[in-house]
Amino acid sequence: MNARPMLTGLFAWLGVILLAIMPGHGAAAESAAPLPVVEFHLDGPAAAASMEFSGLAWWEDRLVMLPQYPARAGGLYFVKKQSLVERLRGNANAPLIPVRWEFSDGGLAKSIPGYEGYEAIAFDGDTVYACIESRHNKRMHGWLIKGMVDRERNRIIMDPASKVHLDPPAQLPNMSFEALLVHDGKVYAFFEANGRNVNARAQVLVFSKDLVLTERLGFPALEYRLTDVTAVDETGGFYGLNFFWTGEAELLQPAAETAGGRPNVSTTVERLVPLRFSENGIERDGPFLPFSGGVLPSNWEGAAMLEDSGTAGGEARDVSTAGQDGGGPLRGVMIITDKYPATRLGFVALP
Repeated sequence: MNARPMLTGLFAWLGVILLAIMPGHGAAAESAAPLPVVEFHLDGPAAAASMEFSGLAWWEDRLVMLPQYPARAGGLYFVKKQSLVERLRGNANAPLIPVRWEFSDGGLAKSIPGYEGYEAIAFDGDTVYACIESRHNKRMHGWLIKGMVDRERNRIIMDPASKVHLDPPAQLPNMSFEALLVHDGKVYAFFEANGRNVNARAQVLVFSKDLVLTERLGFPALEYRLTDVTAVDETGGFYGLNFFWTGEAELLQPAAETAGGRPNVSTTVERLVPLRFSENGIERDGPFLPFSGGVLPSNWEGAAMLEDSGTAGGEARDVSTAGQDGGGPLRGVMIITDKYPATRLGFVALP
């Protein structure tokens, strides 16, 4: 999702804060206490809000950070897994400087009418897949493309000839295909808005690795915005990143999430959604996992799993101990914002 329309200034943010603390017309379907977020201290060029990060994905041991406009940002950025683990086990406040990764899109930014940037990224070995959003002739469009990691020159090269048009299932301003997943030899593209009142038949587009559309999978009704998904873990599950800014209530028309409940239009939602493949497509696989994002709503746009086994025999680690010595397993989701309220990179430990 393009970040520019989200807020126009400080007064809009103050209005959001007031809405968040006022009694609402309903509440999000959250029963568990919000999970804490361990935030990393980013430094260097990637710390600038102007990067507008829109996705996260792993390539080997690199956590790749996708800017919405790579050319403007000077490329992509990454941090090594070991650097993240060391900070989670030691001092998360120690400065973390992402490394720039050269990126070439072969002129896609100029050739796609109404280009509005990159929204999602996923890797399959040295093959990379990405989604581009555009707005042309007053309509939103999505584009799926693939490329490769050039190991010799340490860069990513996209192939303009590979691009495939993605027709949004609903025409909503600034909404397109926001998440990608590569699993079991297939590429899955997820639309951003899957709420009952705006997308009556939520589906996930499934492509071959050569970007041929092969099927459409059922997807559960999910209110608010789906901004990214993680890779599938060893149990066969994965997580969606689900965000709601109250300024988009009129656009997204949230439906009630509980029987007899009322729609939530006045409370910010920042949460993870457990998902799993099933005979019927993709289904929710447990309760929502809200997390405590901070005082101001943050436009969370990227998500990626982070797991580390730790020392042998170590006990599961409570994220609240981050910054202290600990050798148990780490298992959680890395999350990143675009420019609102700033570039934030965090870790949410899974219960």
